Amino acid sequence: MDHPASRSPAWFPLALAACVFVLTAAFFLVSQIEHPLPEGADGANPQLFAWLEWLCGIGLLIGVNLALASAIIARRGPPQRAWAALLVAVALVFGLGYLWSIAVLQSMQALSDSVPAIELYRWLPPLNAAKVAITSAIGLTIAFAVGGRGPTPVVWSGGQRRLLGALVAFGVCTGVLLLLQHTASRFTALSDSDQRHGMTVAALGIGALHGLCWALLPARRGSGTMPALISALLTPLLIALPALPLVLLGDKLGLAELLVIVLLLLFAAPVLASLLVVWLHRRRYPAVQA
Repeated sequence: MDHPASRSPAWFPLALAACVFVLTAAFFLVSQIEHPLPEGADGANPQLFAWLEWLCGIGLLIGVNLALASAIIARRGPPQRAWAALLVAVALVFGLGYLWSIAVLQSMQALSDSVPAIELYRWLPPLNAAKVAITSAIGLTIAFAVGGRGPTPVVWSGGQRRLLGALVAFGVCTGVLLLLQHTASRFTALSDSDQRHGMTVAALGIGALHGLCWALLPARRGSGTMPALISALLTPLLIALPALPLVLLGDKLGLAELLVIVLLLLFAAPVLASLLVVWLHRRRYPAVQA
């Protein structure tokens, strides 16, 4: 019989996030032990940056699953058989992801004779993003069918909104920025260098600031994950749009001026995205839901 704590609407999303985090960390640790990366020529620790990139990537997976699970719970209620639903969800997150990766690898091998490898390689970041969204949606749909419907309407506390919103905001923002970084590396000379490492650290910093914004300014109704998800997707757009004219004016600006403008763009974007989404959300739902 399920523990009474599993009746909380936040229990299933947080338990799923914890299981995915711990298991993927264990798998990644084993791979790092079996295949250690050589030390960089500049003395940098490549394993440290590999863990930072892993944190960005797993953040996207966890953030998407948190948002989808919370949205399903808002409609169906917490699953009656919460532990069964959790086991099915965890198994499908890894199983469907593995099958997707195998299918992509075989497809790329089949196309390698007619399409240059570098062209196929450029499609990996968007395919990884599609894998996270599609496999998570399928896995959670099946898991909640196994778990059964729970009591509705679902009431979320303010603390649950803050926690879930902050986790989604941090995870999705860092994950999307990492995907954009990997996409850019396919079309430029960006590789495993200090520049790429710096972009990974910047993605974590921007994601942390974004998560802090949603911890301080939670949504007024629901779980707070969907507004945080929208804000996380809006943040890279707010970074990219002002950067386009900056590229054209880069020759007219000094290095110090350019650096200041870039830092302002990077760290103002998550704040502006959060404030915009919170403002729109609170205009739509002016009354506070308990």
